[in-house]
Amino acid sequence: MERWGGMVDVAKDEIPVISPVPSTPGLFVMGGFTFGLTQGLGAGELMADLVAGDVPKINAKNFELARITVG
Repeated sequence: MERWGGMVDVAKDEIPVISPVPSTPGLFVMGGFTFGLTQGLGAGELMADLVAGDVPKINAKNFELARITVG
């Protein structure tokens, strides 16, 4: 039997943040996945689209930083 201890980063709504930071042009954040192994490929593709300025294949609105920093 093994034990594991540590902190798990998770957004308060349990949805990852994959977003530009509006107050700092050119800065992007991606985190809050808990155990994001299964989400890694899709999250990486979304972040690549955002950084490149391409139209994302999925709705990026659900992952915006503003949803957890406003109010």
